[in-house]
Amino acid sequence: MKRLPALALSLGLLVTLVGGQDINFKPAGGGVSAASPTFTGTLTFDRLNATGTVPTSCAVTGAGASGSCALVAGSTDSAGTVEITTDASGTAATGTLTLTFAAAQGTVDPVCMAILTTAGVSWSTTSTIRVGGASATTACSWTWNNTSALTASDTYRVSYVVIGL
Repeated sequence: MKRLPALALSLGLLVTLVGGQDINFKPAGGGVSAASPTFTGTLTFDRLNATGTVPTSCAVTGAGASGSCALVAGSTDSAGTVEITTDASGTAATGTLTLTFAAAQGTVDPVCMAILTTAGVSWSTTSTIRVGGASATTACSWTWNNTSALTASDTYRVSYVVIGL
């Protein structure tokens, strides 16, 4: 017998079963109800929609002395996009992005996934991002490498998904 992972609970997942019955995994009162359903076999659904609280902050290095980051509207502790704005000078080819959550993501270090996405300017075609530094239940940190300094006075984006364990 398989239980749905914490991901389903933290995203406020609504699943529609083949017969048309909806099951909401985030009860109106919050938390997990004692009557949480258990499934065996494969659970198939069209999409996951992240809902919940917005992370409390983000921090970036490599974007110049007054480079900054901000969460894009709709971002949550579970998934979202961070917009990095570079300074007019002093940008670097490598840097870090740290996201601090509004609430702990599980009881051990969460799974922190990120991808480089396009906003005003594209990342280099050989750019990479990986988990870097210490992640904790309350924050994730990634290290990015653009192979050349970020363009001054421009905008870059990083999208993320966090799964609490």
